[in-house]
Amino acid sequence: MLLASLLLSFSHVGGRELSREEVEKKARELGMVYRDEVLVFAEPEPKEDSLEEGSSPSSTPDSTGPEEIKIIIPRGSTSKDIAFILNNNGLIPSEKEFLDYVGVRKLASKLKAGEFLFHKGLSIEEITKILTE
Repeated sequence: MLLASLLLSFSHVGGRELSREEVEKKARELGMVYRDEVLVFAEPEPKEDSLEEGSSPSSTPDSTGPEEIKIIIPRGSTSKDIAFILNNNGLIPSEKEFLDYVGVRKLASKLKAGEFLFHKGLSIEEITKILTE
C-alpha cells in the first residue's frame, strides 16, 4: 500500500496522470503483493510414530519439546504482511505488537523473505532476529 501511495504521488508522467491500473502494474513490478495473495504454510514437524525405519529420533522434536512451525515469507512481503503471517500461525500475540517492535528499532527494511522454522513460544525479539539474520 505504501508503495502504491508513493507511485500515486508521482503519477504524473509526461504531463498525464497514470491510471490506477498503470500504478498497480508499476507497483507489482517493484514487488508489491496484496495480503490475500500471500500464501501461508504451516507444517509441524513429523511426530515420532511417523518415523521411517532408519530415522533417528533425535532428528524430530520429542513430545515434550516445543512445536516447530515452518513458514514461508514471500519475496516482496511488507512488514505488515509478515506480521499477518506470524500472527496467523500463532507465533506472535498480535500484529500490532510485532509492527511496533520492528518500527521502533527500524528493522522493517532488514526483514528477509524465505523459508523459516520457528518454535512456538519464541519472543518477538527472537523471531525478529531470525527474520533479519
